Amino acid sequence: FDAEELDGPDAGEPLGWMVENRHARAALAAALAEAGAEVIAPATVDGAEAGTGGAVVRLAGREPLRAAAVVAADGRDSRLRRFD
Repeated sequence: FDAEELDGPDAGEPLGWMVENRHARAALAAALAEAGAEVIAPATVDGAEAGTGGAVVRLAGREPLRAAAVVAADGRDSRLRRFD
């Protein structure tokens, strides 16, 4: 189908945009710095578990990390998505 075939307020608008990786990474780095987030990179995921109380991720050589949610954004062959 084509974007023109869609109904609603976004009819005829593009379905998406391409953003070069370097620009996306720069924007993400700036947002993380502004939020005061700790960036742990590079890192290797040794395990992960999710439950009703949140998630726990184990990285090689570090204490487990606990969070309300975990996003697997490490590529098509994501190690994180292999854990249940």
